[in-house]
Amino acid sequence: MKMRRVAITGIGISTAVGDDLLTNISSWREGRTHFGAVAAASGLLGTAVKYAGECPEPPASRLPDRKVKKILTRKDVIGLVTALEAASDAGIRPGTQNFDPERFGMYVGAGSTQIKDLTPYFPLVRQCVQGGVFDSLKFGSEMMDLVNPMVVLQTLMNNTLCFAAIALDIRGVNSNFMDFNVSGLRAVGEAFRSVQTGRADLCLAGGVASPVEPFHVGTGVNSGYLARSAELSWSAAEILRPYDRERCGTVLSEGAAFLMLEDEGHAVSRGARILGYIDGYGAGSDGPVEFMHEESAPGLSGSVKRACREAGVDVEGKLFAPDLIIGHGNGVMRSDSVELNAYLSTIAPGTPLASIKAVTGELGEAAGVASCIAAVDALLQNSVPPTINFSGNFAADDPHAFSISPLAQACPSTRQALITQRSILGISCSLVISKS
Repeated sequence: MKMRRVAITGIGISTAVGDDLLTNISSWREGRTHFGAVAAASGLLGTAVKYAGECPEPPASRLPDRKVKKILTRKDVIGLVTALEAASDAGIRPGTQNFDPERFGMYVGAGSTQIKDLTPYFPLVRQCVQGGVFDSLKFGSEMMDLVNPMVVLQTLMNNTLCFAAIALDIRGVNSNFMDFNVSGLRAVGEAFRSVQTGRADLCLAGGVASPVEPFHVGTGVNSGYLARSAELSWSAAEILRPYDRERCGTVLSEGAAFLMLEDEGHAVSRGARILGYIDGYGAGSDGPVEFMHEESAPGLSGSVKRACREAGVDVEGKLFAPDLIIGHGNGVMRSDSVELNAYLSTIAPGTPLASIKAVTGELGEAAGVASCIAAVDALLQNSVPPTINFSGNFAADDPHAFSISPLAQACPSTRQALITQRSILGISCSLVISKS
């Protein structure tokens, strides 16, 4: 089978930094964070977490139909408007006849549900517990009488996919991934495969997350995943320290990020702007991750090898030599160490490495897609974004293995960028983006 080349033709992103591309890019280039004290409505006041990244509320005017706000949660509203922005950026609009709806697909990473979205179920759950035993038959038979049916619709994991597909008349291949942090990058990778192999001519792919709420914070603090920011003297902008020896955990943030992927010939035929290409994708698994005890990440190493091999990344000795890496780097103690050590076995020494999470926060399902957008910008600018809060005290066995800087690094003649992302489920994905 002849494989088709897959172009990136549209971008949409919403983070605590802002809901437009230029604002986000300038923040990455300049190293400006937008974390703030948690809002009272988040339910986090008094917890060990003091700071989070919360998106501005999208105006109803950006929705295709204002009535959908009665159905969609805040997370899915953010996801919907961001997905539509990526399509608009690519020049894709229903009724323009510049695409075949049957050949238009969509892949989304969206798996985390907020506990506050499930509160309408709680009174019924209490009624269904008798003698310490939960009566599932009673719960099922009485649910529709005692719980507003809209709650069932509001908590569907694939709402962003569903409502974006309706708005854009997407009728082709589609899937919703629920692998937590890696879901968005996996969605992009699987969309790439669908276009590459001819299952679709174009695909909208990305992720959306809104984890700023008590359940995620409770589990994150107890596991050592989240920084206990309320107990630290650092400011909000100083908390998240990717790859640094003084790292203390990550910071949760809301956000969404989407890419329009398209067969190169299809994009050229409709006069689309090509921002870059995806040339390689790989995935691997290490099983469930114990954040404070993991020793290695062979699944990440395998995903890097597969993506780089497929993309034809240059090889130095037995190691791959991409021009730069936008890594997972979320400031979690063991996670950063095992990530860096996985690169030591796969990537040539001296490769520029960066993480944008100190600016965006941990965007969950949207994180890997935001890193893709940062990689596209880095390739266009011949510059590696800064890894802010990096002190030079390296969190790896070899302190000279990679080039990390709290300032932007010039990277002349860049051609290919490697993007990586890991999940609490132990799944890793890697993607290689090439310059247009």
